[in-house]
Amino acid sequence: MENLTILFSGYGHWKIITTHYGKEIYTITTDAHAVSDAKDGKKYAIKLLRRDIIQKNKTYKGIN
Repeated sequence: MENLTILFSGYGHWKIITTHYGKEIYTITTDAHAVSDAKDGKKYAIKLLRRDIIQKNKTYKGIN
């Protein structure tokens, strides 16, 4: 997948990992539809999940 790793994290939860400005960042998601579509290679789902990771890390961890 295009700069996105999806790992099962628990019942209905997935850890999604990407690289942003050379730094590996991640979040946990419960969006089963987006995860399934991303695993099928649908670009809109991959972009949606990457955007979710980046936004949550900017909000909670203060990356620039």
